Formats: sequence, structure tokens, C-alpha cells
Amino acid sequence: EIELPENPRIGFVKWSNDSQKVAFTLTQDTGLELWILRIADATIQRLSEPVLNAAYGTPYRWLDNETLICKFVSQNRGQAPTETKVPTGPLIQENNGIKKPTRTYTNLLKNAFDEALFEYYLTSTLEKITIEGNRSQLISPTLISEAIPSPDSNFILISTINKPFSYQVPAARFPRKIYIIDNNGKEIYQV
Repeated sequence: EIELPENPRIGFVKWSNDSQKVAFTLTQDTGLELWILRIADATIQRLSEPVLNAAYGTPYRWLDNETLICKFVSQNRGQAPTETKVPTGPLIQENNGIKKPTRTYTNLLKNAFDEALFEYYLTSTLEKITIEGNRSQLISPTLISEAIPSPDSNFILISTINKPFSYQVPAARFPRKIYIIDNNGKEIYQV
């Protein structure tokens, strides 16, 4: 029998490449923990404290059958930004006199405070974690959109979100930097 904490909130379930292990997240009051289930003996193990960052995209992926790559909340992140009561100035948007239809989106950034919150919650480090729980940092804190390992586990495709942020389109359309690192964090190629 598998023992989990009472009333578990499980998410992001992923099988290892050899189908012998299942990784999943467990939502706690303070964040997401990473857990592993070994199929052979039906044992579970917690791999991380509640520090996985799932604010944008997938918080982890299997690198190989013994290692995962994870987006973790930066250890020195500090407190969330607070909104000032005094506006810093007017919010100006221009259309330059051209009339044309435009798409409308919900939940867009509206001001500098939204930008600060966006950066605060999406900034994460990319780290390798073994099924024994050993962690090693691959890239320093940044706005990671995706981190996808190559099929042979030797390389990782990284996509990061960069400024300037837009108040007109959703985050999926913000500027990106796409590059490849090896499985030790050394940048190999920028796309």
C-alpha cells in the first residue's frame, strides 16, 4: 500500500522513460513538492521541499531514468512586491490615428506593478535533481518558459521570457530567448 499525506492534492504526473517510476507533485499550503513512486516495490519518496515553480508551464521533466530537471523558486526570492498607493504617472496608450480591428485578451498586464508581480512569480532556477534527492543548479534565476531535454538526455532546450513586456498581448507572445545547454548547464547554442 502506498502512503501519502492525508487528502493529497496530486498533479503533474509523469512516467519515467523506462516506465519504472512515476514523478508527481503534491500541493502543500506553501507550494509544490516533487515526489517519486517506484513501481517495482510501490514505494514513494519526497524529492524536494515545496519549492517547485509551476507559475508558468511545466515545473519538471524527466532528463533520464534517474534524474529530473526542475524549475525551482529561487532561494533568495524575498517577499512579493507590494503596490504603492500613489501612482507613478499616467498610463498612456496610443493608436496613432489608425482605425483597425484589434483582438482583445483577458488577464493582461496592466501596469508596472503587474510587471513586477509577473517577474516575481515566474522567476525560477533550473536544477537537476536525482532520485536520491541530490540537486545541482543548471541556470541561475530567470523567467523560464520551457526546459525540454533532448531524447538522448545530453542537451536541454531552454526558452526564457524577456522584456519588454506588453500590455496588449498575453505572455505567450512576449519576447523569447531560445538556447541549448548541455546537461551540466553550459550554453552550447543560441537559436
